[in-house]
Amino acid sequence: MKQKPNREHKKFPKLRFLVIDDEVAIGEAICFAIDMTGNDTVRFSNPADAVKDFRKNPSKYDGVFTDLSMPQMSGEMVIERIRKITQEIPIVICTATGGIFTTEDLVKMNVLSLIAKPFELSDIELAVKQIQENYMMRNSLLK
Repeated sequence: MKQKPNREHKKFPKLRFLVIDDEVAIGEAICFAIDMTGNDTVRFSNPADAVKDFRKNPSKYDGVFTDLSMPQMSGEMVIERIRKITQEIPIVICTATGGIFTTEDLVKMNVLSLIAKPFELSDIELAVKQIQENYMMRNSLLK
């Protein structure tokens, strides 16, 4: 008797993502892409408010998507402040100014990935999948 191939898919946990972008439509598009993966989002257009919320309860978030060019506070400052709270949370940069960073810069900032604007929804979905897989590995859920 032939064995059927194992087509069992990994069941990812539902995660919550902090989305920071001063352009409301872009933030909503990122949230839409994340929501389509079955995860939750909390969106801020003011990065200072986002950092304040993160500082209050960092464990409520499993990942961060942030823009870099924002008038109230730069994305680099957002990342710096989040990194003072925790080194563990995955951060994804979504920006139109991506060419200014080298791989070394991203490693130094402890950033998971950089997504160039304009982006495809599949770019966001791929980053979410990476974060889910990292989450499962960190929590020993992968078998």
